[in-house]
Amino acid sequence: MSKECAQNINAGVFAMGRDNITQAIEFFDKAVALDPSNLLSYIHRADCYMKINPPAIDLALGEADTVVTMKPSDSTGYIIAWNALSKLKHYETAFKLIRIGKAKVVMTDPQREYIDEIYDLLVKKLPESVTKGAQPRKPKPSVEPTAKPAAPAIVTNAEMFGDRNLPNELVHNIFAYLPFRQLGKVVRVCKVWATFIHRDTMLWTKIDLTGPKVNNNVIDTVSKRARSQLRSLALERSKVNNTGMKKIITARPSQLSTIVFTANTHITDVTVIDICKVFGKTLTKLTVSSQNINDQCSEAIFTKCTALAFLDISDNPKLTDAGLAAWPATSPLRVLKVNSCYGLAFHAWAAPAYPALKELDVSQTSFNLRSLQKLTVFPELKTIDLSGTDLRPLQGGLITLGRTIKDLTNTSLRNLTHFAIQYDPLFDDEALKYIAEANTKLKYVKILSASSISDAGVRSLSNCQELESLALPNCARVTDSSVVDIVCSCQNLQSLDIGGNSSITDKTLDAIVEHGNTLTTLVVSSCIGLTGFGILKLHKKAGNPIKNLNLMFLPTVSNDTIRSFQAKNVNVQGNLSYSKFKVKGFK
Repeated sequence: MSKECAQNINAGVFAMGRDNITQAIEFFDKAVALDPSNLLSYIHRADCYMKINPPAIDLALGEADTVVTMKPSDSTGYIIAWNALSKLKHYETAFKLIRIGKAKVVMTDPQREYIDEIYDLLVKKLPESVTKGAQPRKPKPSVEPTAKPAAPAIVTNAEMFGDRNLPNELVHNIFAYLPFRQLGKVVRVCKVWATFIHRDTMLWTKIDLTGPKVNNNVIDTVSKRARSQLRSLALERSKVNNTGMKKIITARPSQLSTIVFTANTHITDVTVIDICKVFGKTLTKLTVSSQNINDQCSEAIFTKCTALAFLDISDNPKLTDAGLAAWPATSPLRVLKVNSCYGLAFHAWAAPAYPALKELDVSQTSFNLRSLQKLTVFPELKTIDLSGTDLRPLQGGLITLGRTIKDLTNTSLRNLTHFAIQYDPLFDDEALKYIAEANTKLKYVKILSASSISDAGVRSLSNCQELESLALPNCARVTDSSVVDIVCSCQNLQSLDIGGNSSITDKTLDAIVEHGNTLTTLVVSSCIGLTGFGILKLHKKAGNPIKNLNLMFLPTVSNDTIRSFQAKNVNVQGNLSYSKFKVKGFK
């Protein structure tokens, strides 16, 4: 396969992950033109045709015919044809094709068992005049039978929903609407539901399991039921180990695009590396957080996962800059989260530029001013979180934060929409001004407990007309002056957090009432300069009404005031009702 062909296939897979099917087909068309002998292009394109609404079944069958003609011993073409023909309910044609596949597909094929089970299912359901006396396989008593493949239009759903005999496609859509974890409860409602769910492999494409009760036996069941259809696997704090994951790797689902591992202590680097080797060409989203992986593992991720768009390797203290050295400049990676990886300093990058990266989270790492200077390698960066980093001056004060950001915004770092920094006393007005002046399209800004930030710096954000969310909690030098300017200037502001700022008074509330037309979330906890009368004025706010209101630790606000907002279905966090809500744009 040529490099250009591989790039088009990777781009197509990435577009599929974003549900941009039309663009994905264009990439696969280019890949076919560059290398007509590559099966992967036809397989992915067939998958795209089946995802179109309504499905382009004729085109998918054409791809299946091409794949079978090019490699008749491979099961993939027959399975593509089965999926398409079952949609049309052409079971006789499907039987003839699967019978050919049963004769030609090699026994070592990972999906050979699936071919056999489709054949057995059709033999049982079709009349003998079609099957001509064919017999299904006899079950092996010593081996636990695997779950039967999906047969949406064959499985009866009589009495599944009372006296309503719904089409099987509609029943599938009903169950598919539920999160995977809820399906585990649904199967305990009645046997008919359980049978349908167990047989419909398309309900087992996105697996999400959490907790110590999830072990190798659970993964074995998932592997048997999902088969080649598995697309997403998420495990958190489970007891699944390397042996259990081999079940998934051996099945080799061709469409697996998302893997999320979080704090699975029994899954080691070896398994993660094997996953990258086997599924690297299809994975678009990978999370390996709190897994204690090392540089060898991160190197495998960067070199083998050529279609990866999202990577979260946070909370892995063994990682160092050595692992990042394998990151190629051609990588389509758009999001990189490495927070709480204390061994990462980011003093050197392997490539001169990574134009695809849009979001970077380096909070709670060894990131410093020298690292900040290196951000020129990300010319299209839109989101950055610098919380918990060391931004002290270097070289005896020659390299300062303000000077570094000024130089950086002159060459790059001019496309930010999200910016966050917390608990950093060195982040000052000068640095904020340079960021605001260079990034006028900022939408979300979060500056927490920055003692050096004052009205002068905050006021510079008034030039960011697209600002939607501003969080300035516990910034003691911020007063009404700058906040009022923001409320009056930023007409798209939807969320404002100024909690813990004792200098804020009712003047800010007056500005919100008159000019905060789009504001729906307001946090003013511990703003002791506010009065209950000022809070009550929010009932008269112009434009959209307040939906979320944090009034914690305000001694001047009475219970009657809180009840007045509750009566209007406002989510109030105060003395009478404690319910958490998030400031928009940030976790």
